[in-house]
Amino acid sequence: MPSQQRPPNPTFWFIPGMLVCVLFLTALCLFFIHRQMNTEEERLHQIERFSLEQTQQLFRGEVEEKWQRAYRQFPGGVPEYQEMSAWDERLGEDVLGFCLDNSGMLLYPAYQIYSQQDIALGEPSSPRPTASRAKELPGGLPAITLVLELGELSSHELQRQAGLVDSLLQTFQSGRVPLNPVSLRWLERLQEQCRRRNDQEAWLRRESGVLRLVRQTQFAEKFLARLNLLLRRNLYNMARAEMPAQYLTSDPSEEPVLVVCKFLQRPPLGLLGVAIHLDRVCQTVEDRVARASWLPAEVKVRIQKESFIAASEKLVERRILDPRAPQYIVQGQPRDFAAFHRRAWHKNLLYLATVLLSVSAFVLVLFFGNRALKEQERLSKLRTDFLTNVSHELKTPLTAIRLHAETLERTLSAPKASLAATVETIIEEVDRLSLLISDVLEFTRLENDKKKFVWEAVDLVPVIRESVRLFSQQLDEAGFTVSLDLPETLILQRADRDALKQTASNLISNSLKFSPLQKTLIIRLSRNGKRAVWEIEDRGLGIEPRDLPHVFEKFYRGSNLDPAISGTGLGLTLCKAFIEAHGGKLRVESSPGHGSRFTIELPAREQEKEEGSGP
Repeated sequence: MPSQQRPPNPTFWFIPGMLVCVLFLTALCLFFIHRQMNTEEERLHQIERFSLEQTQQLFRGEVEEKWQRAYRQFPGGVPEYQEMSAWDERLGEDVLGFCLDNSGMLLYPAYQIYSQQDIALGEPSSPRPTASRAKELPGGLPAITLVLELGELSSHELQRQAGLVDSLLQTFQSGRVPLNPVSLRWLERLQEQCRRRNDQEAWLRRESGVLRLVRQTQFAEKFLARLNLLLRRNLYNMARAEMPAQYLTSDPSEEPVLVVCKFLQRPPLGLLGVAIHLDRVCQTVEDRVARASWLPAEVKVRIQKESFIAASEKLVERRILDPRAPQYIVQGQPRDFAAFHRRAWHKNLLYLATVLLSVSAFVLVLFFGNRALKEQERLSKLRTDFLTNVSHELKTPLTAIRLHAETLERTLSAPKASLAATVETIIEEVDRLSLLISDVLEFTRLENDKKKFVWEAVDLVPVIRESVRLFSQQLDEAGFTVSLDLPETLILQRADRDALKQTASNLISNSLKFSPLQKTLIIRLSRNGKRAVWEIEDRGLGIEPRDLPHVFEKFYRGSNLDPAISGTGLGLTLCKAFIEAHGGKLRVESSPGHGSRFTIELPAREQEKEEGSGP
């Protein structure tokens, strides 16, 4: 069966294929450029998200540290009011301590809620019965405040009022007079007057003391009811002291305060806690973040109240600082927006330039590669045309020579034996040249993919015997010992008889040429499962190890081969091509001075069918 038609020349598809590759690479480069444009922003957002997470952890750690310090420092047993006041002062300006008994009354700070109408601001206090005296203001609070509000005072009068303020602070801090809603209004006014005179250290200290009283009163007004509710809910819970700390937050519209408290099992003490003013805590956390080693220099973190957050910016990451501090937003952003944009564009332009250079280099390689391929194709065509023309020019006269030589041989009489020998020599040389030219023609056909095989079932044994018979005279004259180990029959289901015969002829011819000393030729044929194993072995010169990987390459001849030994370097190339066209394998084993063994494996017909085809 003839082989399939030759496929189109691959060079035909080179330009369209390369064009498709260029377009694909261009699209791929544009895609990566688009991604690269967002890489810097994505990297910045990752850094900002990491920084925000670290900031949130620092905030929670700061709150927990303040609570744990207050809880550890609280006096043991049932402390006196002065002990709790000293404990409260040690907590710092931004933390207020408190303690409730089991009935819900504030043991510290002392606080009393009025159920009657509050005293009007600015009115002088009137005498009250002794039973209600605890509910009244200290007699000096309104007077001191009003005097300080009058304006400029003499140094003597100012010194006198300072002493009265100190005495008033001592009165409240000792718990002798509880705080109440009315005192809050006067204390706020007194704080304002102290602030006006805080150019002196003493007045600054007085302002801080009044501010603490104001905050204690505000805390009691906002959280006392909620703390009482918390106590009532756990009044009969015997394991309430084992419960974790409880958190209460202020209203988002009010000053941000976080209350942390825990139940006690020290009657009459029922609940201990602290009120943390978050403004100072957030400022502390922001300062610690700014000094942190993990914060990159290009990013800064800010903690702000939600109402102060500016419009959205795509380079900014923000989130709520903590669920217990919903008034605050923690925000990560570049330190310098303009510098970030410049740096991102510089990197993008550098990446774009690199991609363009790569594409340009690829186009140049494509251009010069195409030129080189066309030149190689031209040279290959010239060589093939030359070999084809030369082969045909040589084969035509050789055919005529052989025809006349055979005619002469038949017509010569017996006495003219010398002339017959001469004619026989002519025929042998013609056969040799014919074999050489056949190799060249077959190689040309293979190079141009024009070789057509005639596929049929072929018995390999007669093919081998016929090939040996063609060389029998040369083998006998050279003194070869020929050993044939062949079965009766071994049929190949799909083979080309001429190609197999030419393969055998080339291998036998090589044994003749390269066996100058030990003249032995061994040919074996056997079956190995579904494959025929054909071996041709000699005891000739052998092949150098460095030449073994190249023996099947076209035009290749051994590096140490005697130039007097004829050959084109095409015989083994054709053998390998023919065997592989049959679906087989050809391999060689050789060592210098010990000869060579060529092993051919070919697919054979199944043994049952082979036996059934016999006579």
